[in-house]
Parts: sequence; C-alpha cells; structure tokens
Amino acid sequence: MKYELIMILKPESQEEKVDEVIKRYETFIVENKATFVDAEKWGRRALMSVLRRANHEGEGYYVMIHFD
Repeated sequence: MKYELIMILKPESQEEKVDEVIKRYETFIVENKATFVDAEKWGRRALMSVLRRANHEGEGYYVMIHFD
C-alpha cells in the first residue's frame, strides 16, 4: 500500500532546514517498519484561502513524502 504525506513548512525555510525535516520523517517512517520511497520538494507556493487566513504571509514551502 502506498501513502503520501504533504507538509507545509514556513515559506522562509532554508534548504538545510527542509532537508533536516525530511530526514526526521524518513527516520520516523523507517523506525515504524515502513519503507521511505522519496521526497519531492515543491518549493514556495500560495496557501489555500482557508490556510491563508491563519497565516499572514499567504505562502508555505511544500514537501511531499512517499512511503509504503
């Protein structure tokens, strides 16, 4: 069975911080007996209108993680 996880990080996140977050999730996935497949960095994108109200910046750094 395949799973996807989409994370929205702060838009000003540096590349090193994004890599650190991905690595933490990879470790968590593997420790819980699943298989980490890959991570796609989508970069900065506009937030949905519902999220935009809660976030004054209106943007986030998107990352999608695939795992089995």
